[in-house]
Amino acid sequence: MFCPNCGKMLPDGAKFCTECGNPLPERPAPQAPEPQQTPVYQPQPQPQVYPSQLQTCQTQPQAPQPVPSEPEQPAPERKLTFRDGRGKYILKRLIFCVAAIIIGIGAALVLPSLFPKGARGSSVPLTRYLQRFWITLGLTVIPLLISSFLTMLACIPKSNGGKNVFRMLSAVLRSLTPLAFAFLLIVILAVQLKLLPVNAMTGGVRWWVMPVLTLTLPLTGFMMNAAVTNGHEPRFGASLGASASWAADHMPAIVGAVILVECVFSARGIGMLMINSIMQYAMKMTASLLILFVLLVYFLKFLLDIIAALASGGDPSELVFGTRKKEDKSGNFLLVLGIICAGSVLLAAFFLPLFMSGDPAKMNVAEKLLPPGTAGHILGTDMYGRDLLSVIAHSLRTTVLLSLSNTIVACVLGIGFGVLTGFLKGFFSEIFKCVRYVFGFGVPFAMILGLSLGGLLYGLAPYVVIGLFSWGGIAERIGTGIKAKKAAAPVKTALVLPVLEQIVHVFTAAVFGLTGMSFLGLLRENTAFQTIGRDISAGAAAVSARGYAVLIPAAALMILLLSFFLLHAGLSAKERYLKEEEQ
Repeated sequence: MFCPNCGKMLPDGAKFCTECGNPLPERPAPQAPEPQQTPVYQPQPQPQVYPSQLQTCQTQPQAPQPVPSEPEQPAPERKLTFRDGRGKYILKRLIFCVAAIIIGIGAALVLPSLFPKGARGSSVPLTRYLQRFWITLGLTVIPLLISSFLTMLACIPKSNGGKNVFRMLSAVLRSLTPLAFAFLLIVILAVQLKLLPVNAMTGGVRWWVMPVLTLTLPLTGFMMNAAVTNGHEPRFGASLGASASWAADHMPAIVGAVILVECVFSARGIGMLMINSIMQYAMKMTASLLILFVLLVYFLKFLLDIIAALASGGDPSELVFGTRKKEDKSGNFLLVLGIICAGSVLLAAFFLPLFMSGDPAKMNVAEKLLPPGTAGHILGTDMYGRDLLSVIAHSLRTTVLLSLSNTIVACVLGIGFGVLTGFLKGFFSEIFKCVRYVFGFGVPFAMILGLSLGGLLYGLAPYVVIGLFSWGGIAERIGTGIKAKKAAAPVKTALVLPVLEQIVHVFTAAVFGLTGMSFLGLLRENTAFQTIGRDISAGAAAVSARGYAVLIPAAALMILLLSFFLLHAGLSAKERYLKEEEQ
């Protein structure tokens, strides 16, 4: 309604004008206008003006104001909330965890029967390995705790530029793969400076410094990248949830890195004991140790899932949609830098061996461990007298080709399961979530790892074993993107960039996994099947005499990983995730 004196619009039912102070006459309830008729402003009769209000009324403008148009009602906002609450999410993860443990233990018990002639030894009670188990548990938990604390530093900057600094820092830290970084620390801190011991039996407490540092820095890089990419308001809670969710998804890889570090630093943990039992084909002992690893992996996975749910407020995978913001140019530098570095490494991997005259399979013990620049060897020779430059060129190409084959396997599985999870609902969707949890985040640890490491998949393992349990991230991004498009999200949902980011992540995981397995000698390779892991293994035998023999292939591995982690950081920077208040 409007004041008949000054024309000010007033709320219905008002008795006095808030502008001129005049009392307002009683009005009948307004009736709805007839269809297709425009309401016309009709002034009301002049009410009686009291003498005490006459001066006030004369000072106010009397011209009526035009009728304001009805304000446009905003479109209903879509609130992207969690599909499941915290309790329901934790309960589902508990069910998935129990199913994975049952399958994993069953596969471990079946393992000895697959080697009727080669399986030696007897079943050993699990209690016998408790002392060794605590070493492995410490090497797993301590780096996780330190990395979680350091990861929270990435939550401080709010600008995109500050986040990109941490993205680049995380790329550098992730390239310090435990295998290469371990020997770098050994050569500098143990061999050259003689500050720290290498052997766990004689090192005491000081021995823990290098293994923990070897695992902490790369783990911090991965968790920091997850926090910066997926973190949103509230900053610390969601970033902690994102990093904990990443660690839970990749717990088999983390425990695999712990096994590798135990072997490098001669730790008396169950990881080194399991590798020795596999090499000796003592499959009954291997089965007992695999049961311990199954319990360790899935217990820590479930614990981290609880932390992720409590910190994020629900299911971390259902919280946000990946979106593009074209006006955000802050990630262009990282993306261009990553494309240049990754492209250069790929070109070098495929074309550099063509210019190498030396045969990487030809050994000459008389010329072993020659220093760089001697007898025409630019980088020197290795333990077998082979030219290091030629060996690394061929090893780089083999490692890249095997990693690409595993990436293709992961893409096929990830796209298939991603489409299914994107379109299926209800009970069938939960079934595929369970399959993804058990087989997508680490094919039960005993079933695929035990068979491939035991040599049963000889010849096939290098091509598929990593890709068989690294497709979960691709499936998650595809499924989330499809659900967002089906739900008619109010913003343009990104699908290509998140999937490309996960493909690069799978490739780097394949490089890390194949290099570690090759270093341990578990791929049953011959001399013609050369990988960077074998080069590091050959150089490790001469780490005290010729440190460069192990540092050169270790540096090649870190350069390979750094180039693709920079590409991954650039792709992550070009994604933008909705915050709840922006929906």
